[in-house]
Amino acid sequence: MNIGRNIRELRKKKGLSQAELGQKLGVSQKVISAYERSYRLPPSSLIPHVAESLGTSTDALYQASGDEGRARKLKNSELWTIVEKLEEIPESERKEVFKFIERYLANRELLLS
Repeated sequence: MNIGRNIRELRKKKGLSQAELGQKLGVSQKVISAYERSYRLPPSSLIPHVAESLGTSTDALYQASGDEGRARKLKNSELWTIVEKLEEIPESERKEVFKFIERYLANRELLLS
C-alpha cells in the first residue's frame, strides 16, 4: 500500500511540515514520518482526519495509493453510511466516537488473544 507516499506528497503540496501535520492530527512529527515511510499505517479512525487535513477525501487518499478496490468496497458498505453521519456532527463529538471505537477494538483484541 502506498498510503504513506500519498500522505507525504499531499502534505508537501499543502506546504505543511511533518510537525505541522502532526499537530493538526494530534500526533508527533516522528509518527508522521513513520506513516510516510510506511513503517506504520495510520489507524483507520485517523484516516478521515488525515484526508481532511490534507484537503482531500478518504477515497482520493486511498485511490492515489492504487487501492481503489478498498475505497470502492468501503463506500458501498454500512460503514460508509456511518462515516457520512459522523461528518455531520461536531468534531469534538467525533473525536469522542473515535476514542470509543479505539477502546472497543483494543479491548476486543485483548479478549481474542
